Amino acid sequence: MRGRPIEPAHGKQQEILGQRLQPYELGEDEPLSHKQLTVAFLASWGFTDQRAADLLGVSVYTVKQHWKIIFLKTGKHNKAGVVGKLLREGIMP
Repeated sequence: MRGRPIEPAHGKQQEILGQRLQPYELGEDEPLSHKQLTVAFLASWGFTDQRAADLLGVSVYTVKQHWKIIFLKTGKHNKAGVVGKLLREGIMP
């Protein structure tokens, strides 16, 4: 085996990484990324998470992770709420 083994984050890094996805840091002021908007757009057309994953070339787990962040950023608790909010705000056509 070459090099050193990978060590977990320590100290301040661990605090930053541990708090990175907390709801108070990803509030409604945080814009959605291009991938997150794409996932929401596909859902608005009735695509399942699996079909969206296939189209985007990622795993269904990745799509579900996008949804978790989308829910935190929008303050909504389901896909219909997210899509409705994005439509009302003119973010999605």
